[in-house]
Amino acid sequence: MTITERATKVLTEIDAALEMAEKATPGPWENSPAIGNMIVSLDDRVAMETDPCIGTGDRPCDAIFIATSRTLLPKSLRCLKTAMQAIAWYNDIAEDKTERKIALRTLATLCDQWEASR
Repeated sequence: MTITERATKVLTEIDAALEMAEKATPGPWENSPAIGNMIVSLDDRVAMETDPCIGTGDRPCDAIFIATSRTLLPKSLRCLKTAMQAIAWYNDIAEDKTERKIALRTLATLCDQWEASR
């Protein structure tokens, strides 16, 4: 599979993940131990009940991570998508072979990182 085909596949998976995020309870969320360890949206709709934070020291609580991820994950995916599209576009217009090689290597690295996270 070519690097361009791999990038297209990753972008398709990003779009699917963003679509799933759009269907979820709108964020941002926050952890609300005051009402019984619930993750709530800003309009106080309960999104999920969580176990009390058992972590000690600087280990974050799962509820805080989940609540933060609701906003952070889609934002990160949109940034990654924009970067990959810009690199692919630059590869298409670059006249210098070295610049094209760098663009393709960068795309390949991003695809490698995406695929390694499975």
